[in-house]
Parts: sequence; C-alpha cells; structure tokens
Amino acid sequence: MKALVTGANGFIGSYLAECLVREGWDVRCLVRRTSNLRWIQSLPTERVYGEVTQPDSLRAAVDGVQVVFHLAGLTKARRRQDYFAVNAEGTAHLLRACAESGDSLERFVLVSSQAAAGPSDGPTPRKEEDPPRPLTTYGLSKLRAEQIAREYADRLPITIVRPSAVYGPRDRDLLVLYRYAVRGWKPLLGRAPRLISLVHVSDLVRGIVRAATSERAVGQTYFIANPRPTEWGEFADAVARAVGRRARALVLPTWALYPAAWVSELAAWFAGRPATLNREKIREIRERYWVCSVDKAREELGFEAEVSIEDGVRETILWCLEQGWL
Repeated sequence: MKALVTGANGFIGSYLAECLVREGWDVRCLVRRTSNLRWIQSLPTERVYGEVTQPDSLRAAVDGVQVVFHLAGLTKARRRQDYFAVNAEGTAHLLRACAESGDSLERFVLVSSQAAAGPSDGPTPRKEEDPPRPLTTYGLSKLRAEQIAREYADRLPITIVRPSAVYGPRDRDLLVLYRYAVRGWKPLLGRAPRLISLVHVSDLVRGIVRAATSERAVGQTYFIANPRPTEWGEFADAVARAVGRRARALVLPTWALYPAAWVSELAAWFAGRPATLNREKIREIRERYWVCSVDKAREELGFEAEVSIEDGVRETILWCLEQGWL
C-alpha cells in the first residue's frame, strides 16, 4: 500500500511515517525545501518537495498513492489569513489534486484537531456529533478544512480524525510546563480543577492508521484520545515524579495572563514570528473542560489507548532530558 504523508517532518507526521514504514507501507513524504528533516532523515521513504499552498506541486505528490494522510498545517501564525490559507485552502488544493489524479485513491484521512470542535460544556466528554464551537482562528480554520473535506465526500473516501492534546517526545508545545514541573512547580490557572483529554503520540498514530484502513470509517469523524481525562495538575505532578520531585502549586489568576500575552505578542511582532502565548490561546486556557469521548473510535475502529499518562510522561521527560531540552 502506497501512502502520502503531508507534514511528515513534524511531530505527529514523523511518528506516523515511522509507524507506516514499520508496518510495511510504501511511504511518500511531502515536505518543503526549507523543512527540517531531522526526524525522518534516516527513514526509507520517498520525498516529494512541495507545499499545500502551491497546487501545481501537489500533482506529483498524489500520483499513484492509495492513501493520503493530510497532517500539514499551521498551529501558530502571525496573521489570521495565514491559518486559512494553509489549513483550509491548502486542504482544498490537496483534495482537488486527489480528485483529479484518477481512481487509485482508497482513502483521504484529514488529521484535524479537537480545537475544531471546541471545549465541552462541562465534565461530560464532547462527542463527534455535537455542534462545534471553536474558540480560536486556528480552530475555525481546522473546522473549515473539515467542511471542505466533506464537500468532496461524493468523489473521495474521506475520514476525519480529531486528536485531543498530543504529547510525547519531539513535541515542544508543552516544554514550558515541563520546565516548571521538573523544577518542582505546577502552574495552575486558578484553583478550580481543569480537565483535559490527552493522547500519547504513539497511540494517536495507531488510531490514525486504524481510521485509514477501516471500511467503516469512510465518511466518518473520530476523536482520538486517552479515554480517561486528566486534571491539569495531575499531569504536572506526573512530570515532576518523572525526575523524582514533588510539584508545588503555583496558582496564577486569569487576569495575569493578559499582560503576559500582550508582551509575548509585542516581542513576536518585533521578531517577525508567531507569538507562543497570545490572547486567542488564553481563550483556550481559560476553559475548564477540554474533554472528548473516544467511544466511537473504540466501537468502530477497535481503538484502545495503550500508553498510560504516567508511562507516557516518564518517557517524554527522559527523552527531553537526553536531548538537553530541559
């Protein structure tokens, strides 16, 4: 089976490419000429250079493949239109290339995000059929990508996967939390519990592959996550335990995040890069419940998370220490 993986050099994409190679797939990676190929450099894969924002570069990428795993996208951007140009219109360009490439395609898997669905109203996990309410431009752009994919459902076999928050080796998004926790602190936004669905990257890629190979998944959308939501403080405690420490609570009031976001955005503007912390990110952080149900993935795909939070965090922290990231 020949597969195309877009965003193959990224955190999730590199793990997916590794998983596919290990399972005997013939893997083609779509990467930009400026991409850092560190994580896939040694993999026996074919590389095609192109970008989802450049439609002409996608014809060769999709030619002759049976499965497309579309992971390429922006999680941070300086301008609102950049999210939509890459995450939404880029998806449209890739779908159009697939539709024009012939009849070889057996599945198009769009890896979206829980951000497209938005947070749950309370501790009850959000389900796939619940009306989406994304809070950020990123979430809106991923939801638009889903809508575009569904518009092709009469021409292409589409499956949509919505990962929860993803963690594991190679990921930098949670480094700030890790750095606090290994020093014995757990930053908390207020004292009210905050629940979040998490998934280890190795569990996620197994779920993505199951979604791609299940006939039942055609036309369906699935959340992929660990079935047990995690309290944010518990996650920080697990990080601290991984280095033999005990984390003390560092309670931050919500209002304190806004000045920090302004400073981060101003510094990023001068540096010409996206801000790590911005006002939209605060909208997400303020929500107490980012929990989703994996019942559908379990029942229809046979998906089960195999990596416990404790084991996954320990592996991640030890890897980060080995890399000198902490």
